[in-house]
Amino acid sequence: MARNPVVTNVTIESNKDEYLKGLDKVAEAVLASWGMTAESTAKRIVTEKNIFDTGLLRNSITWAVAGKAPNTKTYKAQNGDGSGRYEGKAKEDKGGARHVHIGTNVEYAMIHEVGGAKIKARPYLRPAIDENRKEFKRLLEKALKEAKFND
Repeated sequence: MARNPVVTNVTIESNKDEYLKGLDKVAEAVLASWGMTAESTAKRIVTEKNIFDTGLLRNSITWAVAGKAPNTKTYKAQNGDGSGRYEGKAKEDKGGARHVHIGTNVEYAMIHEVGGAKIKARPYLRPAIDENRKEFKRLLEKALKEAKFND
């Protein structure tokens, strides 16, 4: 008995572009979640270490994904005078690496972070990052597990 050959047409399509767009959305969301986490921790540390007079420093701490505008646009002191604003976008890496900036533009912020001639260091940004390393990893893993790359 002769067998009839089976003819099948197979089409292979690349979904690379859609996948990369989806991955970019995940990266953006993860970086934002890292920024929010670090910001709230840094603000808590400023309060706990009593680096607090008017509240201007604490209220100015914000985050921004590279190439994007900061999360906080304006800020002001809670007790007394003082206010500030952020303009423009966070610096991008020339190599295109994705990252999030966390910090403040208050002029005396750095002296509290690293110390000076008459002021001892009372860091709040670096400890905020160090304290959250496991949480950053958890947030990344969760986002990748929940990612939908074909939306």
